[in-house]
Amino acid sequence: MIVIKELLDNLHPNVGIISDCKESPSMNIIDSQSVKAAHYVDYKNGIDNNKKIKGRKLYIIVDIQGNLISISYLQSKHL
Repeated sequence: MIVIKELLDNLHPNVGIISDCKESPSMNIIDSQSVKAAHYVDYKNGIDNNKKIKGRKLYIIVDIQGNLISISYLQSKHL
């Protein structure tokens, strides 16, 4: 995971320079997705109460050009 973070940190400013944009993005877009867990997965998975889905939550952040900035894969909240 650390290698991917370092790769994104080094790659992102270069993409901005090549596409005649600023090195740092002026705006980010955040999206989340509930990912269902199989029935045999341990009990540590949470429940996304809004969708009633047991599993994990995937968060993706991109800049306004669609270049990947960050990905987080966490268990859903226990409510």
